[in-house]
Amino acid sequence: MAFDADETLKIQHYLGFSTFYFYMDAELIEVGARAEGEDRVRALLVDLDDVDTRLKLALDNLALVKAEDVEFRGEDELEALRNHGRNLIQRLAILFGVEVGDDYYGSSVDMGGEYQVG
Repeated sequence: MAFDADETLKIQHYLGFSTFYFYMDAELIEVGARAEGEDRVRALLVDLDDVDTRLKLALDNLALVKAEDVEFRGEDELEALRNHGRNLIQRLAILFGVEVGDDYYGSSVDMGGEYQVG
């Protein structure tokens, strides 16, 4: 069993590669050929989807400071979620044996993985 088109697209985005970065397909096929690698990748994708969902909720509550007995962490919560997402992405990169490209969670943090054209 291999990764479907949606999974492949998510993997490329999380790892910071453009959908036009065709060389990633070879790594996806190789990892996808091993069931244990495929299961680990799918588990990480579920965790990353959860981080994205939690980030959206945190952004919705960003303007709130306190609602009844609940205090919102604001920017600290956002940064903690982004860092957790980056940690999961690093694990994904290790499985594929690649350097992370652009930072999916968009900050000024240099994550390396530069790709030179030409």
